Amino acid sequence: MARERSRTRAYIPWWLWVIVLISGLWYGLRYYQSVREGTLSPALPVRVSPGTSLAVRGKDVAIVSGHLGYDSGALCENGLAEVDVVRTIVDQLARLLRNAGARVIVLKEKDPRLQGLRADVLVSVHADSCIEASGFKVARWGKSPHPRRDDRLVECLTREYASLTGLTFVRLHITEDMTDYHVFSKISEDTPAAIIETGYLGGDKHLLTRKSHLVALGIAEGIGCFFKEEPQ
Repeated sequence: MARERSRTRAYIPWWLWVIVLISGLWYGLRYYQSVREGTLSPALPVRVSPGTSLAVRGKDVAIVSGHLGYDSGALCENGLAEVDVVRTIVDQLARLLRNAGARVIVLKEKDPRLQGLRADVLVSVHADSCIEASGFKVARWGKSPHPRRDDRLVECLTREYASLTGLTFVRLHITEDMTDYHVFSKISEDTPAAIIETGYLGGDKHLLTRKSHLVALGIAEGIGCFFKEEPQ
């Protein structure tokens, strides 16, 4: 029997081994290029179980997934699109918050449900352009009727996001597109709201596509911080 098995192995043609080797090298190269270009964005697990320390239990949290259902947002030469990167982050963020006991609603960019929306907090998630820069931005409505409340949300998001991701807050790059973001004027003025640009698709590509769980956790911790510091 042993001799028969030995003869079977001997009959495997050499060219078949060459094909297997070349195929393995080709797929390995493709995987490496995908990782390097940031076009490979697996759904990494969010290891947060019910009972987490996030102070969001029983809260109504609205999340806008930037550009979803409207356009691509920033679109890089390698095919990386802001709308897809943000959607992965928002999916993980929603799971984190729900696991911690929050009631979460995920909204599209021009979602009709935004009109008059009431929630305990709203955060709109975006990513920045494809340039080789690094950093994040957080802003609230420049015309907010409750500036101190919304400033507290911005401060919490800024502090916790910087701590979790290691990115720098670039206040000087905050634009009117953020402070006059269309969602702010649609929702109820009773809803605390902020917009976050989570990083640049160019310089921060690795974080946004390969460590999106940290991005989601940084936003979640910022929301939890806002509720923890809520005046009684």
